[in-house]
Amino acid sequence: MGSWININDALPEIQGSTSDYVLGYDKNLGALVCYRYNIADEIYWESKVNRTTKRSHLNITHWKPLPITPQQEEIDAGIRHKWIEKFLRKIRLIN
Repeated sequence: MGSWININDALPEIQGSTSDYVLGYDKNLGALVCYRYNIADEIYWESKVNRTTKRSHLNITHWKPLPITPQQEEIDAGIRHKWIEKFLRKIRLIN
C-alpha cells in the first residue's frame, strides 16, 4: 500500500468537491478513513464515524491511498482483458 505521504509534500487530489477516501493519520485519533475538501483556501478533513455522524476538522498530518478491493481487482482485470482482446482483434491476431 505504500508509504505515508506528508501533507506538506502532497495532498489527495480533489475531484468534484472532495477527494477520494484515503487513510489519514491524526496524531490524536490515529489512522482513520477520511477525505479532504477545501473552503476558500482552507483545507479541511472529514471522516464518517458511522452512517449519520461525521467527525470534521481533523488534524491530518499524513495520508495514503486506500488499497483496492478484491472486487475492484476483478473489474480492473476484466477491463484489461477486454482491452487486450479488442487490441488483438484490431491488429488481427485473433478473430
